[in-house]
Amino acid sequence: KMGDLKEVKGLEEEFESDGEISLVSKVDRTRMNVKREYAKISNVVKVVIEQDKTSTELEFDTAGHILKHIVDYMNHCKGTEEPAPKELPNLEKINNIERIWGLYCGKRTVIKDFMWKVAKNRRDLELLTQAADQYAIKELLHYCLSMYATFLGFCPLEDLDRILDPNIVNGKLLPMRKKISKSKSKREAKRKSSAISPRNKTKRACSKKRSDNQTNAQIFRGEDSSREIQLLLQLEAQGERARNLQRLNNNERKYSRDPDDIPSSSRSSGK
Repeated sequence: KMGDLKEVKGLEEEFESDGEISLVSKVDRTRMNVKREYAKISNVVKVVIEQDKTSTELEFDTAGHILKHIVDYMNHCKGTEEPAPKELPNLEKINNIERIWGLYCGKRTVIKDFMWKVAKNRRDLELLTQAADQYAIKELLHYCLSMYATFLGFCPLEDLDRILDPNIVNGKLLPMRKKISKSKSKREAKRKSSAISPRNKTKRACSKKRSDNQTNAQIFRGEDSSREIQLLLQLEAQGERARNLQRLNNNERKYSRDPDDIPSSSRSSGK
């Protein structure tokens, strides 16, 4: 029995150190083999392997070609992910996004080429980002998000609407879609027509007056409770002042009456 236990223990150590595990795509059943130690950069795979050291297969909920990207990344890291840079370079004068990405990656030339190749197909970049998040491959997820940040942060403004188009498969931007082109033309025309001129100033003054009238209407409809309360307080204060003035007037009349106006009963009692 002791010998059997030693054999089982030795088998587990063999699986843990030198054995391979098969990663299988649930989508198209593509099978990729990778060393168990390399696969542990995924926290999900690591937990499965540590709970069952004799397991030889694990399914990934992603397409086969995305699984190949993940296995290539695992083989490059060899069980240890190198921390990704924390910040993108501040290089606004450089117009070449690929060059900016290279400066971000620095000496990590393999990672730079690997991620740029994936990112040329925007749909693949999206799927790889989802897989890295789902299977907890920390630094790979960081690289994917940094790639998105590079696209959005440094692409020319006129390309911002189409830089992440999922139909891009070779890194080249597609012709601008008609809807986007029309909306851009409308925005540009509106911006030019809104240049300051005496006529526009008059229009703005009129529109401001209308908005003020609308605000007053909202107060009386109860749509702006804070301003309505202020108005009620002002009215109440005015009413209080009016009541005080009325009291003063009554007192002045009371003490300024002629003696002839005093009733006879009051005079006799005074004597």
